[in-house]
Amino acid sequence: MNMASFLGKCSYNAENKERFRKASMTLLRQVAKHLGLPKGTFEVRFNPGGIAVSGDATLHGENIYITLNADMGLGVLVRTCKGRKDYTGGMNCWYGFDFLADKGAAGLADFARKVAGTALREQSAKN
Repeated sequence: MNMASFLGKCSYNAENKERFRKASMTLLRQVAKHLGLPKGTFEVRFNPGGIAVSGDATLHGENIYITLNADMGLGVLVRTCKGRKDYTGGMNCWYGFDFLADKGAAGLADFARKVAGTALREQSAKN
């Protein structure tokens, strides 16, 4: 599913919001798999927010934080973090929805590797 197709179409639309929830969580689970994150070292969650928003899907690992919603057209937010209690993390880096549509979960995982650098490679190597 093209995530950009949900942009601006989930607020006040429970059916679209549920489709976005499922598609975004599937995407993030695929990204975790591409990254080789060991089970128990990350979580994929969804915060539905209120009726006027799409909600936020998040992959939160020991060294990587990836989140997306269908309210802003900026794309997928990727940044480093220092554990799963770190919600502010490093510098925000954006992966455009057009790249996501073209390269899929594997492309997003490659981008996350570039953002996270050696810390993510070391975590994946432990698997």
